[in-house]
Amino acid sequence: MSRSLADERPGDPTDLNVTLAPLAVATGLILLIVAFVTVNRMPGWAADYGASLVYFAIFLYVAIAGRLTWWGADILISHGQEALTHGTVSTNLPTVRPVSPSACAFAAASNGKTPATAGRSAPDSASSASAIIPA
Repeated sequence: MSRSLADERPGDPTDLNVTLAPLAVATGLILLIVAFVTVNRMPGWAADYGASLVYFAIFLYVAIAGRLTWWGADILISHGQEALTHGTVSTNLPTVRPVSPSACAFAAASNGKTPATAGRSAPDSASSASAIIPA
């Protein structure tokens, strides 16, 4: 059985839609910009070729360009949400491992410090003052 674009799920890594979406957004935006740049020529075209024909063609052109842009943006947004939902987006944050309360109590008992300060050394007063007060 052959697959089509309609069978593709947004967010699938082998998805052809995700590959074409940035191109669709760029093309649609360029088409919309061209349409808005040529707004001042439309009355002349309407006088030359007929108002109903020109304005219908412009409406159709802008509708297709807008829909192309919307489709590409929708695919990119849904792909981003899928990546966030399934954890495939890297945030480059350090991994935090939980510490058991008994490990904190052992560290405090062995060093004579409280669990909040266990493992820390006393800061140098000169370096801590220079870190707080900008020069």
